[in-house]
Amino acid sequence: HNMAGTHDALGVLGVLIFGYIFTWIPVLIFGLPAFLVLRHLRLVRWWSAVAGGLIIGGVVSVAIQHSIMAREFTVYTIAGTASGLCFWLIWILGGEK
Repeated sequence: HNMAGTHDALGVLGVLIFGYIFTWIPVLIFGLPAFLVLRHLRLVRWWSAVAGGLIIGGVVSVAIQHSIMAREFTVYTIAGTASGLCFWLIWILGGEK
C-alpha cells in the first residue's frame, strides 16, 4: 500500500494552513488599520485598495527580508496589489457601504 500520495497531500495541507494563519499577521497589523482610516475618510476605492495593498506588500517584504531584494519585493508587492484589489471587489459586491 503506497502512502506517499497521502503523505504529500497532508504536507501540502499543513503548508496551506500555516500560510493562511501567517497571512493574518500583516492583515491585522497593516490592512485593518489602513481600511479603518480609508473608511473613515470615505476613500475605500479600487485605487486606494490597490495602492494600500502595494505599499503593505512592500512593507511586509522588507520586514521579512530585512532588505529590498528585487525578486522577493516584486512578488510581495504584486501579491499585496492583488489582495487589495480582491478586498475592494469583496467590499463593493457584498460589503458594508
